[in-house]
Amino acid sequence: MSYHFIDSFNVTTCNQWLDWICLNHHNSDEFRASLTQTQLLDINQSECVHKCVEKIKMWQTNKTKVIIFGDYDCDGITATSILHLLFNQLGIDHGYYIPNRFLEGYGLHNQRIKQAHDKGYQAMITVDNGVIAYEQIDYALSLGMDVVITDHHLRGNELPCLLVHPDLMGEGFAGMCGGGVAYEISRHFSNDVKYLILAMTATIGDLMVLENQNRRIVLQGLEALNTVGWPNVNLLLNKQKDIDEKDIAFTLVSKINALGRMEKGNPNQMVAYFASGNMQSIQHFVAQLNELNQQRKDYVAQASHTLSYDASKPLITCISDDLSLGVVGLVAGSISGQYHRPCIVFSLKDGVAHGSGRSVAGFDLYRYIQFLNFTHFETLGGHALAFGCSLKQEYINELISLIDMNQDKVVVHEVSMMVFRVKAEQINEQLFEALKLLKPYDNTHPIPLFTIDNPLIEHTQLLKQLYPKVTLSNGVVALSFKYNTLSAILDKQWIGQLQINQYHSKITYQMIINDVA
Repeated sequence: MSYHFIDSFNVTTCNQWLDWICLNHHNSDEFRASLTQTQLLDINQSECVHKCVEKIKMWQTNKTKVIIFGDYDCDGITATSILHLLFNQLGIDHGYYIPNRFLEGYGLHNQRIKQAHDKGYQAMITVDNGVIAYEQIDYALSLGMDVVITDHHLRGNELPCLLVHPDLMGEGFAGMCGGGVAYEISRHFSNDVKYLILAMTATIGDLMVLENQNRRIVLQGLEALNTVGWPNVNLLLNKQKDIDEKDIAFTLVSKINALGRMEKGNPNQMVAYFASGNMQSIQHFVAQLNELNQQRKDYVAQASHTLSYDASKPLITCISDDLSLGVVGLVAGSISGQYHRPCIVFSLKDGVAHGSGRSVAGFDLYRYIQFLNFTHFETLGGHALAFGCSLKQEYINELISLIDMNQDKVVVHEVSMMVFRVKAEQINEQLFEALKLLKPYDNTHPIPLFTIDNPLIEHTQLLKQLYPKVTLSNGVVALSFKYNTLSAILDKQWIGQLQINQYHSKITYQMIINDVA
């Protein structure tokens, strides 16, 4: 990784800081314009959403029994929860079902559709899945069920039923996740902040680009959580205020996903939890989920250290016959992060190899896999930094050999990161006000990096004998959790993120050092 340093000149006011940062953004005009996107767009008036709203009103009037089919990741769970809460509010007789990752896998299944029909469900609506479930949709229609698909994944052929999809929802709504689509439907009936908070969580959890309505949902959802609050979410975060997108991504989303990743978990329980108003039950479930999430962390850490692989290869591959399918991607990500190179992990189960890959900036792993032109994938999908696949176990050695034969094609291109050069005395309230207006951050709009020109050091120490901490003459603190000696950062050019640390009434401006140059 290389760095491109930008001088700050005499920037002093909040607006000057904002203009300066935006001016140096890779797409400055659009980026600056996006900062005005703070209030939610008007309620969506697209044809597909209107037809869905009319369907729901018809189900309500006719006392139709409706089944919601969701998905086991954060987006699917929160989207299911939005419709479950909404149907409760509307008095619609309904149920919901999220499939078991380990026994059923992703998406709609004819067996579950038949079970629902046999139990008297007359209509079904999906969230975060179903856009290419042609066989299952035809089966449900053949049973006489009313079918609505709400999804955000890549569309295929035209469906014989109503589809609600961001591509069909008009300007400003493209790129929304399943939870976002469910939220836009709910807005026609209610302005309950719970729906907004769930949509915000889904948008962050599914790594959506935070532009247009996505950005608005996240901003408004975070504001609602920090002001109005919701015990069911605040208890999971163990936090009542100053909640930001990092808290949602690394705490809330991780815990929700743990239910779908761990074999002991049941994501359907999360939907019931979001609908619960019993504080004793809520607290009991939070304790259980915290324990399950810790087990998930421990499992991933142990697996990352015990799996056998050759870390010297440009693209690391490893195969396990006992690795839980729910954490394959997390283990790949852990190994990739440790060695800063792409990694693919395969788990063998019942004659099938389930693979998950994670990459690093500068290498499109999904395009590389497509370049191999391997013809035995049963399933394959992903993007530049991550992909998933499955294939019969008998073909795994052929795939590994093909990857090894093309290791010379694994070239991680250098990524140049912009770093803003400031003086220590410029790290002040005005700068942080500008940074606050840039939030929320995501991969498209990352948190800005800074370096401090000629810092005057007053005091140094090792926190907990592990983390180097430097106090500058004006009180600004620089510390690092990446390096473990003072010599690693002294007499170096620090590169990192700026943040405010508030303890009681005392405010300290800090730099978290991620790298040195």
